[in-house]
Amino acid sequence: MVDATLATASAAGERVAAAPDLDLAAEPSLTTVVFRYLPGDDHPDLPRDLWVDRCNRAIRERLLDDGEAVVARTELDGRTHLKLTLLDPRTDAADVEALLDRIRERGAAVDPGDVTAGADAGDDRSEGTEGVIDR
Repeated sequence: MVDATLATASAAGERVAAAPDLDLAAEPSLTTVVFRYLPGDDHPDLPRDLWVDRCNRAIRERLLDDGEAVVARTELDGRTHLKLTLLDPRTDAADVEALLDRIRERGAAVDPGDVTAGADAGDDRSEGTEGVIDR
């Protein structure tokens, strides 16, 4: 069972690394994959890094609010990243791909008008929560 979760995390890392709209922070560590969604367009008022941070926070919040998935958030070098912790041996590559697709869809749907320079897009909920795919 442990081998299955390690293989799933490794495959997830490969999929993230191959995607032009996702940025893998580091090679997966055991069952953890840390990455960022990269929006295609810049924000009209925010620096690129801040826009990417706020977009990733919004993705996580919307997935959680809609009951689609619990994806953790972490900070690395002062930047917001999403974190998947793949512990369920029943989670497979298709599940991960479906979640990455939802992350992309949610990211593309973030309205720059909802994420402004003065807004605090922070979210205190479940900072350390493991990334779990909701079946």
